[in-house]
Amino acid sequence: AMRLSSDPDPELRVKSYRVNMQAGDHSRGLNPVRGAGYYRSAADVAQSGKDRAVALLQLGRLSQNPDETRPLFEEALALYREVGDVEGEAVALHAIAGFLWWRGDTAGADMHGAKALDLLDELPVGTAKATVLTGGVSAFFLRGQAAEALGLAEKAAPVVAAAGTTEDQIRLLDSRGGALVELGESSGVEYLESAAEIALDRNMTGAATTALNNLATVVALMRSTGEALVHIDKGLRLAEERGLPIAANWSSFTKSEILMPMGRWDEALALTEQVLSRDAKAGGSQAGTGAAFVRAAVLFHRGREREARELFEPLLETAREIKDQQVLAPVLSFAVELAYDAGDGAAVLALSEEYDQATADAPAFRSYFVAAVAAALAGTGHHDFLKRLVGSTRPVGAVGEVQVALSRGVLEFSCGEMDKAVEQFSSAVASAEKAGRVLDGVLAQVGQARALLALGRDGEAQALLTSAHAKAESMGATKILGRIAGLESGEAAARG
Repeated sequence: AMRLSSDPDPELRVKSYRVNMQAGDHSRGLNPVRGAGYYRSAADVAQSGKDRAVALLQLGRLSQNPDETRPLFEEALALYREVGDVEGEAVALHAIAGFLWWRGDTAGADMHGAKALDLLDELPVGTAKATVLTGGVSAFFLRGQAAEALGLAEKAAPVVAAAGTTEDQIRLLDSRGGALVELGESSGVEYLESAAEIALDRNMTGAATTALNNLATVVALMRSTGEALVHIDKGLRLAEERGLPIAANWSSFTKSEILMPMGRWDEALALTEQVLSRDAKAGGSQAGTGAAFVRAAVLFHRGREREARELFEPLLETAREIKDQQVLAPVLSFAVELAYDAGDGAAVLALSEEYDQATADAPAFRSYFVAAVAAALAGTGHHDFLKRLVGSTRPVGAVGEVQVALSRGVLEFSCGEMDKAVEQFSSAVASAEKAGRVLDGVLAQVGQARALLALGRDGEAQALLTSAHAKAESMGATKILGRIAGLESGEAAARG
């Protein structure tokens, strides 16, 4: 086929196109780089606009050069429109939307995604319709619109069953699972596991790395960080071995996100530095935004507040624009923590209200990051708001169990119910250990020790502080060490 591609005979070039496309289809899963090469050759010898558009679309999906990805998709879109192929047009719009979302241009992604969905009524039941529908499900989920995602998933399911590709099936499982988890349904993890299993079984490298990344993210929140590391390491290794640097960089960010609550901060910082460097060379993406947030959080806890604030400053508005609860909820929670640390009570209240509103329809993410907000509200005297926030937050998954118990401990302490505070903080310590979240466990130990000191149970408190000190020291958690020192020296420590 490669030899025939240089032959001027049109019939031979048609044969070359077909064989290159077949070679691309067969090799793209196991060897995406080689698959991209075949699709590029097919595009070069295509004898019709539609044939070239098909090849360009597949090439864009496999390209590891972000600078060429959108131009490839845009040319395919123009060619489909030129020949009046509505199915191809819809799929090309969907592809552009996905690329723009990766870049962090959610407005552009939403616009192109909406245009693709607008064409649904014109599409017959077929592969194009299945791809656009599953893309829509994914888009709703990633915008924090879980209920809408599940509604569209019901519409997509029979189309995918009748005419969808394996990639459509995986995308539907992935998005449906993520949406269920966002609404607090633990059964969603099973959908994500199925998506990863199918992708791995079919040797679909790109789909497998994405599915493993999403599974690792959810498992870290719903079950344990240790289990999550197994999944993300598998996905990272797969991406590196099969030449997918973009997927590898995203997986590296996800791994840093998992390592942060585990207290493995040196590793997390090394990964974020690597991700940010590679992301800058690629022109920027949401992986870089996420890595910057992880890095800022670690630096803050290590007492490097100025660096943390400089790194975090542009992220809040970006998170608001992205509208993804996985990004917005933790960023708002951290913004509240920074405001409290700076002594800005007005900002604490405003950001806490924003967190309350943003997570009202996302119970899982509300519970995952509520503790820092609760602590700041308690410290600034907003007791009624604190009581309402904690009362309206139900624990979802392993992280939810930890965070809600921490928040309830803060609430009971602020109410002067020290025995109840000890009970809640103790529960948080146990849950944090089970979930592999060292940072949360240390914070819970410090909270429990404060309550015990208030009860005059100094011996028990000192034992907890000794344990917390050792863990905080191993992480280099300077700010927590300062709080522990204050308690050990007998200071009242009204903050925190």
